[in-house]
Amino acid sequence: MAEPTRYKAPNPAPMYVLLVFSICLCVFFFWIGTVLVRLWFYKGALGPTPEKYLIIPHHRKTKSQLHHRITQSNKRGTVFPQVAHLADNPKDPFSDAHAIPDSKPYFTTIPAITVNGLDVENDYDDTFTTDLEDPARIQRYIAEECRISRLPAFDQDDCGDGTDFPEVPYATNPIEPQPSRGLEGTSTYLQLGLQKVNNMSQWLKIDNTYVELHEARASLLDCKASACVQVGRDGEAACEELLDVVVRHLCRHFPDRFSITMKHRRSHVRNELTGQEYALVKPFECHPLEICARLAIEDFSVWVQDEFTLQWYLQASATLFPSGHTIAKYIGKSLSAIINDPNDPMPLWQATLHTQTSTFIQTRPASSPLSTSLHLPRPADLFPGSIAHLSPPSLWIRRLHTSFRRLPVSGAIVTTTRTQLSRLVDVDTQQRRKELWAEVSSWGEEEAVFKGRDLWIRAVRSWCVGGEAWCDDRTVVGGGGGDDGKVCGV
Repeated sequence: MAEPTRYKAPNPAPMYVLLVFSICLCVFFFWIGTVLVRLWFYKGALGPTPEKYLIIPHHRKTKSQLHHRITQSNKRGTVFPQVAHLADNPKDPFSDAHAIPDSKPYFTTIPAITVNGLDVENDYDDTFTTDLEDPARIQRYIAEECRISRLPAFDQDDCGDGTDFPEVPYATNPIEPQPSRGLEGTSTYLQLGLQKVNNMSQWLKIDNTYVELHEARASLLDCKASACVQVGRDGEAACEELLDVVVRHLCRHFPDRFSITMKHRRSHVRNELTGQEYALVKPFECHPLEICARLAIEDFSVWVQDEFTLQWYLQASATLFPSGHTIAKYIGKSLSAIINDPNDPMPLWQATLHTQTSTFIQTRPASSPLSTSLHLPRPADLFPGSIAHLSPPSLWIRRLHTSFRRLPVSGAIVTTTRTQLSRLVDVDTQQRRKELWAEVSSWGEEEAVFKGRDLWIRAVRSWCVGGEAWCDDRTVVGGGGGDDGKVCGV
């Protein structure tokens, strides 16, 4: 018996692949056809020109009519002339005997040119010019109009006055030069009264007053941290670098009082005098600039140079012991803006910014803590209480020692200010008295008014030179200038 014949059905996969390929090929050629049709219909474009809308902000809509008219008059616009009908006056093709209707289906900046009632576009017909006396003139005019229609039209100067770009520092500079407030160009640092510090151990000092000043600074940071420490958006990197520089300086020059330890696999700096520890890597317990203020007894100000304006901007400050001013409102401003601002300049910066030492005279009530006597945000805080107590024993000398240091990585300039308080009666030698009197006598009028020299000048003079000192409504003779003199209150 013969075995049945088995037939194997062919694999349909190639047929389906060919079918899919054919469909894709048809779709592709259909798409090519639609693209070609759109290019022909829209004269080289894939679609119609999108409509343009003029979006006016709400605050501009509410401006006064006078300001609106002034703005419109200052705009620059391109005015396109139009060719009038030529049927009535063929000899003068530029006659305006007929007005061109303004009713158009859409707005366009291309001028509407009509000759003998016919619309003239780029590809206009030259046959109509044979009926005119000067067809060449008409051809030149229409050609010029077509050329002008392709030029861009400027409706307004986009530069403006810089008010729309508040984040760009110094977008515009005044034409008139700013009046100088004492900052004159100098060629060397010696002309500024500065000197180089060869011994870097003098940058930050740790002396017998450290514990007392540290307690005062800790009290201020716990109660008034926002008023003492301010950091701008461009000062974060410089503050972190400053923390590293301060910690390395303290651990290197004062190894018995500061050390770096590892805690929970993170580096910490330890203050052996107070037993406090602060992390040196993120996350920090507090801001890096605040850590610097807690470790040292100096105030820090960080200046960063802008790459666009090449000016120096105050980007961060830890000023716990201000002398009659608040630093918060100057964060983010340039040095020239701080000094030359006619409305709110930094007091005395034109006279003290480039000096190594600045002197103030103040009172220190016995009932007030040290933090209150050192944190003086207003000039009036230099003399709290009644001025009847402005006698030599009640006056204190406040000295600010300033130094400058550049950070190696960011290039920022750090201004370090150390504040010292001493009693006026502790100026016991004749040479020191003469130097103090010569310094306070050399102040300018603005500096003398800010420091209240008229209030205490008699008491200081009686101690340094000898003479009269005021006490209540009585005048007594005394002071440090004479051996047998008597000081009010002593």
